[in-house]
Amino acid sequence: MTVILLLDQIRWVQWIGVVKDLVVKCSDVLKTMLCDSEIKEPGDVIMPDVYPDAVNIFLKYAYGATDNSNVSDLGNWTAQTTLEVVDFAEKYNIAPLKQMAINQMEVQDVESVFSALHCITFYNATSLEPAVLEVLQKDLQNVLNHPSFLDIDVESLVHILKQDKLDVDELDLWKAALKWGKHREKTEKDANLRSILDKPLHHLRLYNLTMEQFLIEVIPTNIFTTQEVIEYGVARNRKIIFANGFFQ
Repeated sequence: MTVILLLDQIRWVQWIGVVKDLVVKCSDVLKTMLCDSEIKEPGDVIMPDVYPDAVNIFLKYAYGATDNSNVSDLGNWTAQTTLEVVDFAEKYNIAPLKQMAINQMEVQDVESVFSALHCITFYNATSLEPAVLEVLQKDLQNVLNHPSFLDIDVESLVHILKQDKLDVDELDLWKAALKWGKHREKTEKDANLRSILDKPLHHLRLYNLTMEQFLIEVIPTNIFTTQEVIEYGVARNRKIIFANGFFQ
């Protein structure tokens, strides 16, 4: 039996025919959508926020174009396509395909580190951590300057900030986080810079800044309250790390 899946994105609509009996064997979520749901409408099944390349790769997987242990025979993927396949497999609970896609990722340079970071923070892709850490330790300045850095999610930013051995100083990290936050502020409705940076602030080691750096680079942003500025001064003078504050 063949059913049509309607892929509905903001700027395009595409129909893809599938062999339902093979597809539903791979995913309990798709089985519910295509077979079991009492509220599903007859005809096309809408799949929002799904990209055609990811669906086509999944269909090759479902139809037996791979031996279920690797995806080398499914073609060369870009980093973005690989991430789309991981997202698709996570959304529709296809664990083997998700792991195969993660295994497909090659983290060798700055360009490829962003997709890998996303998979680490959202999909627990721990196998990618050593390669990502190597890039962060050796080439973090280029990571921070890359256009894609401004579009990373907050958890990926936190993952970077939590690392102990990086090739940039704390002032560079502060400037990068601030630039990222200002970029997010333009697109997030009803958000302010402080709320956007709330989580990253807990992992910025601002006590490592000199007083001059703090006065020139941090205070003018008005992100911190007067009390927090006082706490910073105390932390530096006494070399205390506040366990529950921002200067930890």
